[in-house]
This record gives sequence, C-alpha cells and structure tokens, in this order.
Amino acid sequence: FVCNTQQRIVNRLHLIFLVLMLYLIFLFSAFKPKSVTLQIIKPSLLNYKDVLKDYSYSLQCSCSQISIRYETFLYIELHFHDLCSSQFISDEWIHYIYGEGNLSRRFSFDDYRYSAPGQFLYFLHFLLSENLLIQEIEIILNRLQLTASKSFLNLFNVIREIIGSNMI
Repeated sequence: FVCNTQQRIVNRLHLIFLVLMLYLIFLFSAFKPKSVTLQIIKPSLLNYKDVLKDYSYSLQCSCSQISIRYETFLYIELHFHDLCSSQFISDEWIHYIYGEGNLSRRFSFDDYRYSAPGQFLYFLHFLLSENLLIQEIEIILNRLQLTASKSFLNLFNVIREIIGSNMI
C-alpha cells in the first residue's frame, strides 16, 4: 500500500515532532517561575531598600500582620450616669406620676409633682436607647479595628525612619 520510502519519511517526521515536543516541554518546565520564600532576620536599612526595589510586589514584612487580638489590650466597661440607669426615666414611673392627666386639678402650680412628668420626659429625650448605644459602640469598635493597624504601621515606619537616619 505505502511505499517504503514514504513510510521512512513519515517515521522520521514522527520522530522529529516527538523530539521537538519533548524539547518544548523541557523549555516550559525549565523557565517556569518558582516561588522562593527567603527570610531575612534583622536586615539593615540598605539591605531592606535593595530587596524592596527588586521584589516590591511580593515583599512581606512579618510585622505587617497583627497577631495579638484586640481583646488582650482593649477592654470596654460601660458605666452609666445615675440618671441614665435610674427608674425615674422609665415609662412606668412617668405614667405613675402623670397618672390620668389633669395635673392642674390634682396639684397646685407650685407643687413639684405638677412639673415632674415634663422634666423626666425632657431628660428622656437626651438619652440614647440601649439599641442605639450598642450600635454606636459597634461602629466605634469597627472604626478602631480599621484604623489601629494603619496607625501602628505609621508609627512603626516613623520609628524605623528615625533609627535609619540615626545610623547614617
């Protein structure tokens, strides 16, 4: 069916393609980028700047991640003002004093009980509800978590620059 010379040409082409494919696979595997982790303990400022210039996209400092949880150095204990935690601003107390209304019929104008419900309602408007207070505290804590690491890093960079400039 096929001529002997044609068969040899096809075999040689197969061998050439096989060698070429093996060579290409070798090239791709030989020049494949490899990730190497190198830890430099106590680098000098010059050494750090050289590494930063060469590997700025992959350089990581072990100090850039906070390993201490905030609970270890931050504790919040709430102390409420006596008026804020008293029963005198509760709805039951105001209803007890106000009663059915008609205070002018029950008390005279110079009696404290006549003006007391209005005063307690006045104080009540200045106080935050418990849910609103908890939301405000959570917002403050979230803001602290976002800014604490940046503030620490800024302070750390200032200290590092001072030390670096003192070495020069």
